[in-house]
Amino acid sequence: MPLGAAYAIAPFLAFGIGGLLSEAEASDNIAVAVAAPMFLAPAAVHLYQGASDRVAVSLVSMVGVTFAGTLAGGVVGYLENQIVCDPEQDSECQDRGIGTTILGAAIGTIVGYASSAVLDVVLRSSTPGQSAPAPSAPEQGARAGSAQLWLAPLGTDAARSRSAAVRRSPSANPLAADGLMIGVTLRL
Repeated sequence: MPLGAAYAIAPFLAFGIGGLLSEAEASDNIAVAVAAPMFLAPAAVHLYQGASDRVAVSLVSMVGVTFAGTLAGGVVGYLENQIVCDPEQDSECQDRGIGTTILGAAIGTIVGYASSAVLDVVLRSSTPGQSAPAPSAPEQGARAGSAQLWLAPLGTDAARSRSAAVRRSPSANPLAADGLMIGVTLRL
């Protein structure tokens, strides 16, 4: 949980601090230098959990996957402009191409960062030397730090009255629900 929270909060902190420094008329170099270390929060979580061997892999993965996403998104944006825009019929194709390339790179950056975060949380989030705790007894419900997926039938008054008729008639259809509610319960 702390690793996922660090990945989720880091961009907001970085852009918030950078924006505040920019509004305070600090130079762009200072704003970037002060805000960029917020992206080290996931590595700090690994260190705090005693997994110093995961820090380098986490950082390289974050930078590499995010950069790959940026490049892939930029290429897709550029190609979209090349396929859709005909320079002989539209004189603004070159300007549009710059915009689609930048937009594609921005979307690719977000997807790359999110992908890196998911991979790091899924593959490297447990504390070293600890095994997963044994599941609790079914009558106690879900254990702390778990997720539980559940389904519940939904019914209207008509479905409930059909349900009552089902109980009285053995030949009636036993399924009287109008739908299913799907839910997830997270226990922390």
